[in-house]
Amino acid sequence: MLKHGFLIIPKALLQQQIEDRHMQEGEIEALLKILMKVNYSDTLYNDRQNKNCLCKRGESLFSYRDWSHIFHWSVGKAFRFIHELATLGIIEIISHPNNSSLHIRLFKQFSPYLYLLIK
Repeated sequence: MLKHGFLIIPKALLQQQIEDRHMQEGEIEALLKILMKVNYSDTLYNDRQNKNCLCKRGESLFSYRDWSHIFHWSVGKAFRFIHELATLGIIEIISHPNNSSLHIRLFKQFSPYLYLLIK
């Protein structure tokens, strides 16, 4: 599996985030981290309850605590940020039987542009 490459990010998505006056310091970086952490291909994960879960392209399976570590934020701030992205229509929160995991999906208008390109 490839570990490095390029991430193509839709200009409209970044422009929307830059122009948002409610955006706080570090939130654009957090959005970029989300874009880097979503799958670029379908992947089968074994969740914390030892059940297989298919995570499709443009999706990720991390807990709020995992995201807080990735962002270097508190769990509460990560929770509010992720729900704000869902409200803005950037991501979708997918219901998941394992309550300790947060299954998110980038909305389709953004995911076609997210490709990992071979160097």
